[in-house]
Amino acid sequence: MLRVRRIVVIVATASAFILATSPVARGMPSPTDTLRGVVRDTSGHALPGATVTVLEVGRNATTTSDGAFAIGGMSPARYTILVQRLGYAPFLRSVQLPQASALTIALVPSALRITRVTVTATRTAIDPLSSPLSSEALFGEQLRREHEVSLAHALDKLAGVRTLSTGEQVGKPIIRGLTGPRVLVLDNSLRLEDYSWSDEDGPSVDARVADRIEVIRGPASVLYGSDAVGGVINVVPEELPDARARGAFARGGAEFYLGTNNAAPVEEDNEGGPQRRLADDRVQATTSWIWGGLRMESRSQWQRHSLQEVVGESRAGLAPPIFDLLLNTYSTDLVAHHAPVGRLTGSIGVSGLYQDNKTKGQVPLVPSARTAGGALFAVEQSTVGQWTLLAGMRGDVRHVATDANGDLQRGAQTRNASAVSGDVGAVFRPVAGLAVAGNLGRAFRAPTLFELFTNGPHLGENRFEIGLPNAKPEVSLNADASVRVERGRLHGEVAVYQNRIDNFLYIQATGNTVDVVDPDGGAIVTLDEYRYIQTAHASLRGVDLAVEAEALASLTIRTRFDVVHGTNEQTRTPLPRMPAPRGDVEAELHTVPSAANRAYVGVGTELVAKQDRLGPFDTPTGAYALVHFTAGLTRELVGRPFSLDVRVLNAANTRYRDFLSRYKAFAFGQGRNIVIRLSTGL
Repeated sequence: MLRVRRIVVIVATASAFILATSPVARGMPSPTDTLRGVVRDTSGHALPGATVTVLEVGRNATTTSDGAFAIGGMSPARYTILVQRLGYAPFLRSVQLPQASALTIALVPSALRITRVTVTATRTAIDPLSSPLSSEALFGEQLRREHEVSLAHALDKLAGVRTLSTGEQVGKPIIRGLTGPRVLVLDNSLRLEDYSWSDEDGPSVDARVADRIEVIRGPASVLYGSDAVGGVINVVPEELPDARARGAFARGGAEFYLGTNNAAPVEEDNEGGPQRRLADDRVQATTSWIWGGLRMESRSQWQRHSLQEVVGESRAGLAPPIFDLLLNTYSTDLVAHHAPVGRLTGSIGVSGLYQDNKTKGQVPLVPSARTAGGALFAVEQSTVGQWTLLAGMRGDVRHVATDANGDLQRGAQTRNASAVSGDVGAVFRPVAGLAVAGNLGRAFRAPTLFELFTNGPHLGENRFEIGLPNAKPEVSLNADASVRVERGRLHGEVAVYQNRIDNFLYIQATGNTVDVVDPDGGAIVTLDEYRYIQTAHASLRGVDLAVEAEALASLTIRTRFDVVHGTNEQTRTPLPRMPAPRGDVEAELHTVPSAANRAYVGVGTELVAKQDRLGPFDTPTGAYALVHFTAGLTRELVGRPFSLDVRVLNAANTRYRDFLSRYKAFAFGQGRNIVIRLSTGL
């Protein structure tokens, strides 16, 4: 417990120092100013209805009929503003308060899905063209059209991102061949800690509540610590209404949704099978203030996550849970972003984590345990001429203490781990709208409780799982290079990468079976035996490509391709569950977009190659092609926008098996599905 106390003391001391020295805590009044400006198009006409957001503090305003905006109560400092309006390319600009004069901003018409900002790649707002890390986002109209319940299924539209699916509404995101605990999911930049490392469960966040979803492809442990070996997904909610700027504090929406092929019949012999009950509660607190040349930011979260599996029924209803897990997580980040020092900008921060896992129910999967962790990190970047350089370093410590559990045949144990992560990257921009980027990153991942200590039946997976108590942390060294284009009517990126992971840890069938007593009725059940194993070295190599072009003012063409090869270098065999090569092309006809009235119709073809490069116990799948149709329109009625979207997925009703589906051995992929969605803002 000595290490736990040290971690808590470090984080508590840093928190107390930052909070105690802030002007708010010391009762010091802060001078304020007003950010003013006007938004026009390239012809000089005023643009009403544009959204102006001050990214560092989450303040926003909407332009009036003359294109003007004003955001008051701002402390003197340097800020980044993002201006967005449907039908125009987003505009990103750095401003200094107090202002010498009001801003004049000209938006360029564009039907392309361009995002001009990412906060996930560097923890501060940055143009993706200037970021060494490969990033992409779903936002605005694109996110509204998809609006999948499953986060993974929504992101499946992005190059390099795939879905390990359990049906059409549950999935786990795969980034460049890596999934589960190797992909870190954030909710508003706060890490989610749940049981989603199980094959059955997806991250406990709904893509439908997001304003945008940012994806970092490749390791980002230097920014976020353990679990960011494969990449990071940050679900960014819409900013809260700013009554000071808008005069109103309430907003909302309504939606009607219909899908013709979203439900699957349940066979009679499966009606009494395992049922899963999930609960997830989160309380988040964020603050931001200016102190001299520093912008101070704190983010804290309490998350309560419950996972139960129930078999059979009792007279009162559902029987007592077969397994019952309760996870309470407390996490905090304290970050200081300093003002430019010459050409250098950056952030220094401290992170803390405390987690309490309680194991209940008839069949324990993992012992009760407590985890504590802490980290210090710094990230700096500089722009010199046509070059942008980035470097960062992070040190993490983690302590795990488990209770003895006779059912699992595990005694009380402790595990200590420490790791140093780093990243260096560069972006060269020879001409406007073109960037060549390279990045080298070292990342780590601490084994999960399941990987270490599980030793029993997992009925929902129909297998008996055995952990590896002496598993070592994974260490990744990733190199990638990319070319990005954002010029006029063309937007795209092509990236190549190689990721070497030492101590690669995964679960694999042994070919043996284990007989256990079914808690529901006492019958003997035979389960397949699975063990977590660790190989000395694994490598993943691949290519991602995404291009979007305006062929005509009313015609947009989009194409995407991704492929990844994973190899167990110790045995020279393929890694399991590697995605098959995929490519697609889509053509969309649309009216010239406007905020009030617009319409579109599109057709796309998705091509997936056969997957016969198989890991142990993988099942091969054949190649297939799917055709999708989309159409929609938006009209303004009674002062509100109403949108009707129609999607026909797998229009030819093609029979296929998805290699990444957990059901592929006994079920085809989704047949023809007609989805109708009517939505409006309130």
